[in-house]
Amino acid sequence: MRNTILTKILLLQLLVPLTALASYPIGTESIIRDILEDSREIKSLNNTLSSKEDLTEAEKKYFYPKADILVEYNDYYGKLDPVLDDDAVLTLSLTSKLYSTASKDKISTADNNRLSAFYKLKDKESELYFTVLTQLINIERSRMFLKESDLIREQMNEYISQISNAVYAGISPRSYLRETQLIKFRFDDVVATVESDIDSYFTQLSLSTGYNVVDKDEIGLDDVFVNLLLSEKTTFEPQAAVSQNLSLLSKYHEVEGLKYSAGTQFEKFKVTAFNDTDIGLKSNDTNESRDVREESSAGVRFEYKIFDIQRAKTQSASYKIYLSESELLDNEREKILVQVQQLSERYSTTIKKRSSLLEQIELSKRLIETQENEILVDRIEFIDMVKSLSELIQTHVTLLNNDIQLYDTILSYRSLIDSRFN
Repeated sequence: MRNTILTKILLLQLLVPLTALASYPIGTESIIRDILEDSREIKSLNNTLSSKEDLTEAEKKYFYPKADILVEYNDYYGKLDPVLDDDAVLTLSLTSKLYSTASKDKISTADNNRLSAFYKLKDKESELYFTVLTQLINIERSRMFLKESDLIREQMNEYISQISNAVYAGISPRSYLRETQLIKFRFDDVVATVESDIDSYFTQLSLSTGYNVVDKDEIGLDDVFVNLLLSEKTTFEPQAAVSQNLSLLSKYHEVEGLKYSAGTQFEKFKVTAFNDTDIGLKSNDTNESRDVREESSAGVRFEYKIFDIQRAKTQSASYKIYLSESELLDNEREKILVQVQQLSERYSTTIKKRSSLLEQIELSKRLIETQENEILVDRIEFIDMVKSLSELIQTHVTLLNNDIQLYDTILSYRSLIDSRFN
């Protein structure tokens, strides 16, 4: 669907004059780039991911040797017993874990925690992307309404001027002038409301993303993209939403991490290779000279835990936590399925309503054309034209609100499956 929309945009841009396209220096891509660079939450999630990657790497290299140095110094006082141990000992130990019943689970735990952090980061990036796109689409669709309202206002002012001349000439009743003034006030109020909505969308953009809006006139989307987004049919696929939802993927790997973590709580058997070297200094009874002793040993150590009630209970408790979180994950999946169904139903309703509104607008325009012809033969008056234009702008407002709801429905679904536009 992405490629289809982009292809239509390119074709339409070849057919439509450049002056007819709304183009802005600041769009979704540049705003998202600035937000991701400045967002403290994104930085925090990046650091979390980096730490999980380090922990995963550490678990995968469990067999790497570990080196330890122990220095012990004993200061004896009183009569020196010749059987006492060395009064200075340096121990160098090298160990390497060759096998453990918990190693595989530890690696899986760390890797799932890494994936959970990765999808959590991507989910936040996706959330910011669709938040920006939603507000920019609302802004551009409202601007498109304002352009249409300017054309209708121009027509309306022309007819109001004709009514005013007719009233002052005594041809039309003065009540017509009062009525047209009232219609004009209502028209201006509708336009002012939409202009206020645009300011609200910019405010929401700043509050929800932290983006600093400097010049509103430089921010927006091409109206070609805004129009074509509705021309492409959206298919709602519940299973795709469940399998591709970034939040669910993050939660899934978090729960998987808990499952494998339960297996690490009781390390029953492990094999360790070791090499120990002890260097000791021992004083004689006059404390004038020291004997140096060096002992080295190497081998393989086998450890098997036969019984440990504490670790067994800890493992059981950890597994129960996994089961609890797994139930919550299933609940989240069910919520996604219901949400997709609701979005699909809302989409169908708003699409049908949009078709009806577009038809009403076309009928209103034909009516106005007919009235323009009839006014020439005195079958109707200018006040009828003004009323028709007033009804037309009201239909456009209804269409605007319906479209904004439709855009929200489409983008809500695309955000669930992280389907961004290239």
